[in-house]
Amino acid sequence: MLVSKLAGEPVFIREIRSSGREEDDETNLAVMYPEEYLNLLYAILPDQPEKWPYGAHEVLKIIERASPKLLNDPRLIELKSRLNDI
Repeated sequence: MLVSKLAGEPVFIREIRSSGREEDDETNLAVMYPEEYLNLLYAILPDQPEKWPYGAHEVLKIIERASPKLLNDPRLIELKSRLNDI
């Protein structure tokens, strides 16, 4: 599978938006596959967090709770750092 960073205008990605809600852990991909979801977010999210799809920052919190071992993952640390630069 080939993926690349999103560029240009802010985009809407339905799955990121729906994964940003914690309502159903049995169908939430960020809960079921936190490391894989982090890989995807790291690959596609633009460097400017203001262009991230709605709900992306909530998904990072869900990933942290679903897999605390990822708290030390450099990709998660970098994505959270981008948020702090806003």
